[in-house]
Amino acid sequence: MTILKQLVTKANLILPSIDNKVALDSLISVFKEVKCKDLKIDKPLTLTKPIGNGKKVFYYPLVENEKFTLAIFAFPPNTSIPTHDHPQMTVLSKVLYGSISCDSFDWIDNLSNIKKQGKAIYTGTSILNSNDENVKITLPNENNIHRFQSGDEHSAVLDLLYPPYDANLYRSCTFYRPTSINGTIVDLMPYYPDFDCQGDSSNKELNDLHIELSKLK
Repeated sequence: MTILKQLVTKANLILPSIDNKVALDSLISVFKEVKCKDLKIDKPLTLTKPIGNGKKVFYYPLVENEKFTLAIFAFPPNTSIPTHDHPQMTVLSKVLYGSISCDSFDWIDNLSNIKKQGKAIYTGTSILNSNDENVKITLPNENNIHRFQSGDEHSAVLDLLYPPYDANLYRSCTFYRPTSINGTIVDLMPYYPDFDCQGDSSNKELNDLHIELSKLK
């Protein structure tokens, strides 16, 4: 069984609820082993295209079901996904190629994790790259708000999000503008950024993977 099939089979089995660290670690142990070759990506530039101002992020779904989303986000150079949240969600992220700078924030007082504005604490910036074996873990109440920024080269991130975004279940994605910075304390105010994440179905290899992986239970 390929590493991708192992990952999707395990995710279907144990998600969306992981209530112990052992189960989460077992998922991470498979997720971190996924490489470009497993996704049939041999030329990274083919995942990004010169459209408009060249600042679009491209979205390639691999699995989208009621339990989780597994997808690739491909970034042209010096492009960002603005500061955004993942309400009541956990996200595993790893860089497939290139490098990504990640600014992270947490609400100062938010027990339910569905807060949509207010004071947050800046928890730091991390640089993620394809040589890093570590997986970035976004938890419901830890580093749940972040911003991804690519460097001077084309980059791509593999994300596993669970449960998936669902506005009907109060899991809609909100973008924020950090303002009134005072040390590590910021005000996060919702806004609609000039940002475009374009779904792409033109890559035959990834389309075939999407069809194949979506059949797994």
